[in-house]
Amino acid sequence: MPVIFDFDGTLFDSTYPSVEALVTVIRQLKLPHDDLKSSILNLWGAPLNEIVEIIADKYGWKTSDKIDVLNLFCSTTEKEEENMFAVPTSFLRELSKQTRIAILSSRRNEDSTRIMKKLQWDGTIFSWINFGDDYELHKPNPKVLHHVLNKMGGKGTEPIIYVGDSSADEDLVLNYTRDYEPACFVAVESGSTTFSLERTKYVIKGVQNIHRELPGILEILLTT
Repeated sequence: MPVIFDFDGTLFDSTYPSVEALVTVIRQLKLPHDDLKSSILNLWGAPLNEIVEIIADKYGWKTSDKIDVLNLFCSTTEKEEENMFAVPTSFLRELSKQTRIAILSSRRNEDSTRIMKKLQWDGTIFSWINFGDDYELHKPNPKVLHHVLNKMGGKGTEPIIYVGDSSADEDLVLNYTRDYEPACFVAVESGSTTFSLERTKYVIKGVQNIHRELPGILEILLTT
């Protein structure tokens, strides 16, 4: 059974440094805002341009303001990401020997590629890597998960395990189960967690515990 991971907040966690960086950028540009941090945290997990678009609409920013925010944010996030925690590479390599693994994330390619290079993660670990610019559809549309499964060399309709940290990830799994085949959501409590604890059976306490807790969960899922 393939295991597909979200990226930020799941395989690594730079949520708080990244959110702080975005808040700082907006303040530096002196754009209208109020409780930015909580608003951005509630939206985190969606593509960055969508987050900025929603905030811009709320406060009446101009198109040029949105472009300035995106450009300045991208120039500052690399420094902020020095504080991130990532799942050990050795764990991912070992897991990839046991089953096919992939990444499905809405994070934009420029940021994601830089982080992947920093972590030294590539196609020798993951069967397929899909970031925000790689496909026209995004979570929670189940077609994007179906697309990734096909690219992994799957049957296109086989059951899967998806590991993520947001309500969009949770809804993706529910929608995939409705339209295709059974899928299981494994939730990770991280800086951007927005999933429903009431609806989630398997919960990992933080990115730092994935390599400790996920093997036991997979053992249960892969033998039932």
